[in-house]
Amino acid sequence: MRLAHVADTHLGCHSPSVRRIDPKTHKVTRVADFERALEAFVDRVLEDPPDLVLHAGDVFHHARPGWSTVAHFVRQWRRIGDAGVDSFIIGGNHDTPKLRTTGSVFSILSEALPDATIVAGYEAEAHWWKKWKVACVPHGCLGRTHHEEEPPEPLVYPGELEDTIVVFHGDAVQLDPPLLGARYVAMGHIHVRQPVGPTAWYSGSTERTSWGDAPGTPGWLDVTLEDGRPPVVTPRLLPHRPMVDLGRVECADLEEAGIVAEVIRRARAAKEPEAIARVELVDASRRVFRESQRLLTRTLAGEVWDLRLVDRFTLTMGEPGERRVASIGTVEELFDEFLAERRRMGIHDEEFSEKFSTKGREAMDRARERRTQE
Repeated sequence: MRLAHVADTHLGCHSPSVRRIDPKTHKVTRVADFERALEAFVDRVLEDPPDLVLHAGDVFHHARPGWSTVAHFVRQWRRIGDAGVDSFIIGGNHDTPKLRTTGSVFSILSEALPDATIVAGYEAEAHWWKKWKVACVPHGCLGRTHHEEEPPEPLVYPGELEDTIVVFHGDAVQLDPPLLGARYVAMGHIHVRQPVGPTAWYSGSTERTSWGDAPGTPGWLDVTLEDGRPPVVTPRLLPHRPMVDLGRVECADLEEAGIVAEVIRRARAAKEPEAIARVELVDASRRVFRESQRLLTRTLAGEVWDLRLVDRFTLTMGEPGERRVASIGTVEELFDEFLAERRRMGIHDEEFSEKFSTKGREAMDRARERRTQE
């Protein structure tokens, strides 16, 4: 039997600081990148359809995705069902509401995708598919405690493991250890493709969401299960936007013009005009940093798609070399996300948001200057 294992499609993901519009779709370009990745996955799968498709969580980047994002997923996933291929989808940490009472987009998807079995709530479920037991462990059920006098019935009994496929979203340590002995464990949550055991794999994401994903190559897994043999797992790659680390520029003896010239030289040498690039400015004062950033914004067009400058004040996690995505972005990005969410909810209007943004950035600049003087 053949499986297509995909996870972490993160539809709707984009950086609030990069609002460039894609000329073909008229959507924010990074939103379009993630949608194209999903479409490319479905295209590849339907070239040689498997017996079953598994999505191991984080279909969406948010628990409240926009309607155009939901519509894109439905259109693409219906193509799988229309080709006569069944599928299972579970909820991830990004697209599962924190509060049960708020409802979930997956309740709509269950109606829109009749050929897919969706388990995206707060309980693990087991379903039979042909001879196989498919144990679905969404992120919403992790960490729950049971207060009943009798322990809950096992999701899978030991004698069933050989004919069980597990679909799981979370850290490997959160999975009930016996389930790692299943015939195959399709895992989501870690964005860099990797095995966890002889029969358990993270497929990785279909597009990079942050610099923590840089070590991985986006794609999915083509899995063949044969009686008496370990799973044969073949990575399949997907087109994606490149990420290029331009390294560190020592700025102690450089003025803005020298810094800009060096960054442009490195960007041109990379020859990746569609890439998201990053460069670290070492020992640059805040004034020099901001002026270099301003000059590069004006002069770097066409060399890379987007450039991110970082310094010792930039709060980042998930740097290249880490296997797991854990990016929280810069303080400015988090602040922009907060303001965008307040506007979306109708709490702040545009005029107030602009004033709030100006005051907030001034306060962050003052805080950085004080830290520089300490």
